[in-house]
Amino acid sequence: MEEIRYYPLVDATTDGKVKVPMFHTTSKNTVEETHKFYLEEMIPHYYRLYVSNPKAKMSQKGFEIQCPLCGSTMKAISKPLNSKKKSLYTCEKCNH
Repeated sequence: MEEIRYYPLVDATTDGKVKVPMFHTTSKNTVEETHKFYLEEMIPHYYRLYVSNPKAKMSQKGFEIQCPLCGSTMKAISKPLNSKKKSLYTCEKCNH
């Protein structure tokens, strides 16, 4: 992978607990300006969840984030780093 990819997340359910990534972009600024949540793929098949506005209250607990490749629910493999950089996710089906 040559460039870092950013995937805007949108709600897939009315309660907002399931997030689905949209098509990727290489512009972090564009994603931050237009979406509350997004994924950063710096290493292939590993996605860091980001919050555009870290001051806004949000509960990461209970989120289900779908894989950008296959649509399966991804698994968090780390704890959040800070108020903006949340957990690192990977898909067990795509990354085995």
